[in-house]
Amino acid sequence: MMAFLHRQWQGLWYGGDSGIAQSAGKKWPLVAPLVLGAFLVGCGGGDTPALAGSEEDTVMSTPSGDSLPVAVVRIVAPLDGSSVEGGAVEIVLESEGVEIAPVDQGRMGTAHHHLFINTDVTPMGEVIPMGREGIVHMGDGSTAFILRDLAPGEYRIIAVLADLLHIPLDPPAVDTIFITVR
Repeated sequence: MMAFLHRQWQGLWYGGDSGIAQSAGKKWPLVAPLVLGAFLVGCGGGDTPALAGSEEDTVMSTPSGDSLPVAVVRIVAPLDGSSVEGGAVEIVLESEGVEIAPVDQGRMGTAHHHLFINTDVTPMGEVIPMGREGIVHMGDGSTAFILRDLAPGEYRIIAVLADLLHIPLDPPAVDTIFITVR
């Protein structure tokens, strides 16, 4: 459609031949600004309320090809900077903008949680590795996980949302907290 309108506009602007310009005769100089205006509004060239919050602002793509709304993940417990007793800590997560679902359902457009404990996050576009110490896959669709046998010390916990193929969402949905286990 864009190429078609571009050809029509060029024909009007430069006086060239186009089927529409010829059939419309002398009315085209009056109609051309209307066509251009509709074209610009339809392609996002205007600041109209109808375009505010367009799908482009709220939809993202993942490396595996999923289309998802822009997702957000938060670690809601424990609180950032908190000190916790004992060696078992429950990490509670919440998310917005994406459905959390078990991986084994094979549903495109969903995500699931991963936790990185004192471990750097997998680079964007790469699969989060399985079986690596410090990485927890929550592929069952859960939103809470108990970290057991944590020795006293400082811990950095990063929550990451990933798609069906365990590839972090793009743009990233990540949250980080620091806790102390006493």
